[in-house]
Amino acid sequence: LEGRSLARFDLTFTTGSNYLLASVGDRVDSTTSGRTTRTRWVTPAPIRNASFNLGLFKGYDVREQDAPPVTVMISEEAHKKLARVYVQQRNMRERVGADVSKSLKFFQEVYGPPPVRRFYATEIPDFHGEAFPGMVHLSWTTFQNTGDQGEDEVFRAHEVAHQWWGIGVDFASYHDQWLSEGFSNFSGLWYLQTVSKDNDKYFDMLRRWRSSILLREGEPGPISLGYRVFATRDDDLDDYQTVVYKKGAWVVHMLRILMLDLKTMSDDRFTAMMKDFYTRYEGRRASTEDFQRVVERHTGAEMGWFFDQWVHATAIPTYRVAHRAEPADNGQYRVRLRVRQEGVPESFQMYVPVTLHLGKDRKARVRVKVEGPV
Repeated sequence: LEGRSLARFDLTFTTGSNYLLASVGDRVDSTTSGRTTRTRWVTPAPIRNASFNLGLFKGYDVREQDAPPVTVMISEEAHKKLARVYVQQRNMRERVGADVSKSLKFFQEVYGPPPVRRFYATEIPDFHGEAFPGMVHLSWTTFQNTGDQGEDEVFRAHEVAHQWWGIGVDFASYHDQWLSEGFSNFSGLWYLQTVSKDNDKYFDMLRRWRSSILLREGEPGPISLGYRVFATRDDDLDDYQTVVYKKGAWVVHMLRILMLDLKTMSDDRFTAMMKDFYTRYEGRRASTEDFQRVVERHTGAEMGWFFDQWVHATAIPTYRVAHRAEPADNGQYRVRLRVRQEGVPESFQMYVPVTLHLGKDRKARVRVKVEGPV
């Protein structure tokens, strides 16, 4: 099972009482004798990877209404020393705690109840993040400051989203790894759009990801190649991040737009589909084909063409667009739209959203099926 067999963990830690510790599992016992603390943590169900964190941390508790409580573990003394060299913003434990707790509540609303009763967000002296049942490790850099383009919010929420994607719903094989990483990356982006109420940040992030994808077009391999895209470019180990994380998130975004109600701009159909997928496969391993069946159930259409093009292949179309408006009878107009679709097989198809500006701030939105060269 590619190192992903499941086991229950019963963990006992004996530590100095001046250290703060968090572990996977539920804390079922804790005793302190002199300067020594002994705690026992037991996972309620089998899991595939376990971790803990121990340090001279201070704990900061935060909770959103109707969401699991969160403890943020930050080494504030270390950050005071780091601030001599690196600029540090104020109230970083509150900033990180807010993103963790708010994203936990947001994902609970759009995906369903989380598989944990409480949550720990812990700082690590490294540059990556990693998720475990009931806890996340977050890079020290995200406790130092919050950038203005949204990367920190997406990073924090991405790791929280793994409670649903990767832990709650596991992926069947490396071909389906994007159901964990791509889904979590999109989830972080969706959270950013929601909490900031800023569509520009959402689309700016997508554009930056798109630039990375286009730089590698056709080279790393399809999303369904999973971690094996590492092997396709000896000089660049970022292909896995680009293909599985960024392009995977783009695929979920495209499904969101395909399912968007163009009259009301409502996301309800997409949200219902994602919640249905999580509910059906919680506690199980899911494949891309499983996800496709759920998508088809909610779109009412066969979607093999979409997954074949975007998950199992690498072609990306370039659209060249022209339009012409001509007067018609009774003061109306006939609009001709011409789209060239280049760089893809002739069988490639896509439903492209088109906005018509009707004057006086009125708009109409339609989808145009683009298939073939013109």
